Amino acid sequence: MHYHPFQGFAGLWNLFYIGGLNLFFFVMIFFQIKGKKTDPHQSSLDHSAQIRLICQVLVIGWIAANLFMTTNMWMFWANLHGLKDVVQSVYFTLVVLLMSRTSTFQPRDYSVYQNETA
Repeated sequence: MHYHPFQGFAGLWNLFYIGGLNLFFFVMIFFQIKGKKTDPHQSSLDHSAQIRLICQVLVIGWIAANLFMTTNMWMFWANLHGLKDVVQSVYFTLVVLLMSRTSTFQPRDYSVYQNETA
């Protein structure tokens, strides 16, 4: 096995970083699904919709981060160092667009907040 097959490849460190990134996203998704409700008054429909939204954002971010790291490795392999800034700009633009689309969660069921003692 080659530990440094081309200039810019950090060998097993690159694989370690990708593995750590995958582990991070897996743990975040796991705790999002199995974790407690942050708002005790939130209905189960709203809670499941919030979990679905957060998991979708995490999965898309997971895929985008893996593609970004893989693209960077291929660019180093092909000696396309000049395109690094362009690829980073496209990546961060896509991240900003994703976050702007899913920045807030709007609850649908407000009946849990009504006062029943009246």
